[in-house]
Amino acid sequence: MFGIGLVPAVLLSVGMIFLPESPRWLVKKNKIEEATKILQRLRNSTDVNDELQEIRHSFKMKQASFREIFSPWVRPVLFFGAMLGVIQQVTGINTIIYYAPIIFQLAGFHDAASSILATVGIGVVNVLATVFAIYYLDRLGRRPLLLTGIVGMALTLSGLSLAFYLGASGDAMRFIAIACTFIYIICFAFSLGAILWLIVSEIFPLEVRATTMGVAVFSCWIANFAVSSTFLTLLNALGPSATFLLYALMCVFSFVFCYYKTPETKGVTLEQIEENIRQRLPLRAIGQPVPAKELEPVKAYV
Repeated sequence: MFGIGLVPAVLLSVGMIFLPESPRWLVKKNKIEEATKILQRLRNSTDVNDELQEIRHSFKMKQASFREIFSPWVRPVLFFGAMLGVIQQVTGINTIIYYAPIIFQLAGFHDAASSILATVGIGVVNVLATVFAIYYLDRLGRRPLLLTGIVGMALTLSGLSLAFYLGASGDAMRFIAIACTFIYIICFAFSLGAILWLIVSEIFPLEVRATTMGVAVFSCWIANFAVSSTFLTLLNALGPSATFLLYALMCVFSFVFCYYKTPETKGVTLEQIEENIRQRLPLRAIGQPVPAKELEPVKAYV
C-alpha cells in the first residue's frame, strides 16, 4: 500500500524535469534571453518586451517585512486570499472526502466494501473534473467557473439534506446520495478546488507574495482542521439532514462573498494586477487588463 504511493511521486519528479523555470526568476538572475524564450512559449507570441519591462520594474521593489502585509494597500487582498482558503473548507469538501464511507453507510450502503468502493469513485471523479478545470480556466475565466461550481455545491448539499430529512427508501436514498455526492465533487473540483490556488498565486504583490501565500494556506488548513474535526460532532448533535443543510448555507454565503469580491484575472499579467492593487482599486476590479494609470483610482474596500 505504501509502495503504491511512490508512483505519483516518481511521475511528479519526472514531470518536474520538463517544467520551465519561472520567467521572473530568470530575469532576477539576469538570464534575459532564456526568460524571453519561455515567455514567448507561454504567451504564444513573439512580442513579450512590454512584459519583460514590467518584470524588470517589479524587481526594483524591496522584499517586505511580515508586518507590512497588514499595510492598507495589501490588507484587502490578504483578507480576500485568507477568506478564500476558509471558504474552500467550510463548504464541506473534506467532510465528504474524509467521511464518505460513513455518509454512504448512512445512505444505505451497509456493506463496508461497497461504501469504500464508492469512495474510490469520488477520487476518480475529483481527478477528472480537475483536468476539466485545467483545460477551461483560461477559456471560460475564473469567475464563471468559481460561481457556477459554488451554486452546484449548494444545490447538491441541499439535495443530500432533503433526502436525509424525508428518509427516502433504501434504493432511492442510495441513488440520491451517490448522485449528489459525485456532482458536488465535480462542482468543487472545477471551482474552489482548482481556482483557490490559482487566484491566490496571482493576486498577491511580489514583495509580499511569499508571506501572504503562507497566510492564505494557513487559513485553509486551520479551517480544514476545524471543519473535519467537528463533522462527527455535528452529525451526532444535529443529524445528517441539518449538518448538510449547514454546509449548503455556507455555500450560499460563499457565493455572495465571491460574487462581490472575486476579480477576473484571465489574461492579465501579474504586474498589472499588482499595479491595480497599488492604485487601491476595489478587489473586484484588480483584474482589469487596461493600464491602471488610465483608470480613476478608487479607494479599496473589503
